[in-house]
Amino acid sequence: MRTVIPPVAHINPTSERAADWLRVYGGMEAPIESPIPTRAIVMGVEREVYFVDILRLTPDQKRNLVDHIAERFEISRDEVVELLPGFGCPILADEVSVIFDARAFL
Repeated sequence: MRTVIPPVAHINPTSERAADWLRVYGGMEAPIESPIPTRAIVMGVEREVYFVDILRLTPDQKRNLVDHIAERFEISRDEVVELLPGFGCPILADEVSVIFDARAFL
């Protein structure tokens, strides 16, 4: 039986968001739902993105993400908790490298 490794995004260390990733995820990588980017409206602009795999976050990472979003967008933690599952958390594709197990596509 083979084990397929789920995809992760690695933030570019020179990105202005790298420090946020260290605080939120505790490192330079975050689990993503798919290694295939999609298009989404981010801050009013259509961008190529990946989405954080919220279900694969540790409890600490999820709490840190909720705190970060609430602070950045000046909304309550409760509102973030309520909206996060439906809206997701986009990661800008041009700021990350993605690593995935190609066996997932065989």
